[in-house]
Amino acid sequence: MTQKNATTSHFPGKIFLAMFIFGLLVLSGRFLFSRFFSLATTFQEIANEPDLASVAGPEFFHQSAINTGREEELGLPLYQSEISRADVLWFYSHITKNEEMARIILENASKNSIDPPLAFALAWEESRYTPRAVNKNAASIDRGLFQLNNKAFPKLTEKDFFNAATNAKFGLSHLRYCIDLSGNEVAALAMYNAGTTKVRNDNTPKRTLDYISRIMAYKEGLEKTFAREVAGRYSVDKKGNVRLKSGN
Repeated sequence: MTQKNATTSHFPGKIFLAMFIFGLLVLSGRFLFSRFFSLATTFQEIANEPDLASVAGPEFFHQSAINTGREEELGLPLYQSEISRADVLWFYSHITKNEEMARIILENASKNSIDPPLAFALAWEESRYTPRAVNKNAASIDRGLFQLNNKAFPKLTEKDFFNAATNAKFGLSHLRYCIDLSGNEVAALAMYNAGTTKVRNDNTPKRTLDYISRIMAYKEGLEKTFAREVAGRYSVDKKGNVRLKSGN
């Protein structure tokens, strides 16, 4: 009789506990359903968006790939402007550790419409900016700042080869010729190193490919450093007019 009363007194508590748990399950179910519905709606909205490829077309992606990471090289217009010329000369004087050497390369790059980073990268690879550098080949000799070959330039004297201004004049005018002939910097560098005949006959040696790779890597480093140290201070409009940015 006592035991029966104890069981009866606990029964309502069990019912309350069961109803409480059931309520929690219902609320949890509604919450999960609402989250699922929200996610489903989001995915449906994404699915209903027009396909980017069908809107843009393949040419859009092709052009975007070409332009990705491309920045306009401002070295020439900045050097050719009196407003910024001193800063450009300052930068490349620190690169070469010789102001006169920097001026010679910049002047001849400007005359031949060659971007300074390419001109300086070529001089670095050829001679480490050393006017009296010499490299003896099996049947010829390369001399000077841009390592002009005595067979390619038979009219130059030994004094001419070792004169930095003369060497840069012929070296960069020859590079310009190679650029005009090939249509791009990479093929032009191949011609400069291996000769036009080998490149035209698709017979460019691996050492020339390595040579090009080193020059282009150095050129890229110069471009990035120049953009940070000098070019960022100026703006150049479509007509080539240079202005100092406000705050500089």
